[in-house]
Amino acid sequence: MENLVPKQPQKWLRKHTLGASILAAVILTSGVYFGPQTVRYCRLRSILLRSPGAPPRGWSSVPQPLVDSAASMAEGTTLSYYGYSFDVPWRAIDKERNQGRAVELVFKTGQTIRFYNPEYSDRNPIDSVASHVDQNDFRLGFGPEVRESKYDQFKAVISATPSQLSPFCSHREFARTLVLLEIKGLWFEHSKAAKDIFSFETVDYRGFENSGLSDDWQNVTVDLFDKADRHWFAITIEGGAHSGVRLTQPEINRVIQSFRVAPSSPTNLGRQVSLLQRRRGRPNVSSTLSQSDRSCWLARSASLSRLDTPSFSKMLLR
Repeated sequence: MENLVPKQPQKWLRKHTLGASILAAVILTSGVYFGPQTVRYCRLRSILLRSPGAPPRGWSSVPQPLVDSAASMAEGTTLSYYGYSFDVPWRAIDKERNQGRAVELVFKTGQTIRFYNPEYSDRNPIDSVASHVDQNDFRLGFGPEVRESKYDQFKAVISATPSQLSPFCSHREFARTLVLLEIKGLWFEHSKAAKDIFSFETVDYRGFENSGLSDDWQNVTVDLFDKADRHWFAITIEGGAHSGVRLTQPEINRVIQSFRVAPSSPTNLGRQVSLLQRRRGRPNVSSTLSQSDRSCWLARSASLSRLDTPSFSKMLLR
């Protein structure tokens, strides 16, 4: 009995040694897997934790259904450009500028509307080249090509928020979220319209409205996608708070709900203005100027060289 060596402490030691080895292996593996993106996340943390009111405004906003669907019934104008038509609740046109990439109309009542030529702006919303994103992140997050529809791509971008980025997720999810946030930041960096994002759907189109009307920012952007997912259309509408020209949601709804293929020529990419005032014998107002209005082109059209080296992209890639 006196020569027996107790074995219980040895079992306890082996058990805890094994446990410590497993824990060390888990920590090492986690460090190797999550370490690089954790370091990257920490570098970006100051940007990700910006207040919602800091640029880019709307970065933390997500789409909400457009509840107010009433449309203005005021007498207005039917505009037809690039093979598509829509109505606006304003009549007399003061100026028209059209260089081909976009048409801008200024009404005598103070509103300004721009319709971007889909021939130039119709591309994939998630575009690695046009958005100036890191190519390695893009390939890791989306593979060789983006397979989602244009509408789903656009929805993914504007639904991304800084709080969704976490260092403790898969490499693919981290890269995908980072790319989406970068594209959204570029879109909204120079946007006067965000912070409210609304989703809507009509008989033939669905899309989103970026609006600042709730804060008296008189700027609205409407993005529409046809149900067949062939085209992406962009319209911007501006008022002027300082001049007393204020937009209303029913006026925006008039544009959204009336958007359609131009009945006169469904495939025509020319331009045409048809005024309701013609019934009263008023002349058609149409002119073409050579001046470009790229300063109002949102960062989503960076592929058109408005932003050669976007500053927001530099912030995320540094």
